[in-house]
Amino acid sequence: SLVTPDEMYYRYYMEALSGPYTDDTRTRLQEGRQEFEPIFTLENRLRKGEISDQQYAYEIGDYFGLQQKREVFETAVADRINYVRGRYGAEVVYSTGYEILFGLGNVGNMDATLLAGILAALCFSGLFALERQSGFFQILISTPLGRRHTVNKKILWIALLSFWLTFLVWLPRWWQVLRDYGLPGFFAPSVSIPLFAHFPVWLSLGALLIISMAMSYIALLCLGLLVSLLALEVGNTWATILIAGLALGLPPLLAILGVDVAKWVVLCPSLNVLSIWMQHGSAAMITIFLACTAVGLFSGLALRRCYALR
Repeated sequence: SLVTPDEMYYRYYMEALSGPYTDDTRTRLQEGRQEFEPIFTLENRLRKGEISDQQYAYEIGDYFGLQQKREVFETAVADRINYVRGRYGAEVVYSTGYEILFGLGNVGNMDATLLAGILAALCFSGLFALERQSGFFQILISTPLGRRHTVNKKILWIALLSFWLTFLVWLPRWWQVLRDYGLPGFFAPSVSIPLFAHFPVWLSLGALLIISMAMSYIALLCLGLLVSLLALEVGNTWATILIAGLALGLPPLLAILGVDVAKWVVLCPSLNVLSIWMQHGSAAMITIFLACTAVGLFSGLALRRCYALR
């Protein structure tokens, strides 16, 4: 990704001012303003009529970079400082990395949801269907360990595979953030980001990140169990991939294309809990978590029962 000069200036100031807002922060802000003294002097001369508009335009060109830096200081930095001063518990944090990592402003993070749906359809469709296609199922059920042992081991593999899929889904954003932005203020309160202003003060950005990744894992685990149950019933790997791919990949694709209602379908809500929490409150997030867990438990129990009865 391309880091703009404005972003570089913003990072410079936010890291220099990082931490709770104190008298020391106020002093550093005043010192930061002194850097723009040449521009202030030129503007004063223009107001006093000492130079013409044409001469001002000519001379201000020598301070193009400094003028750009000043605009960042007086807009983005000033807005964040005003927010921190007015929100109890908030700290000055360079938060661009967190905003990218959480998928804020990224079409509800539907790109990662689309990737998760495609990976789930590809990885889980053959776990039960292949043995039926090849006829190996009859050999498996005749082993001394029995069917329940086999299905329990497969469910364990689904849990392990879900962990690695969670890693793969988050990897592109982790790579971009750690390469270009960093994650300062890991233990700072989540309310330090204006979008999280209504979150509890005791909840840190690091804890919020762990919660978000854990929810992704739970969603993929439930999805793996559901796709495996579908594969067991269909009995054909390619047919399962087609059905699961359409069911899991189409809604986030439509959401990316602008169909807003599609983000509430199938996998999308469970992988976008932060967006739901911000827009609809904690009750909606808890409801989605319970629904996702219920689907996972139902799929797991149904998978064990259906496999044992075959």
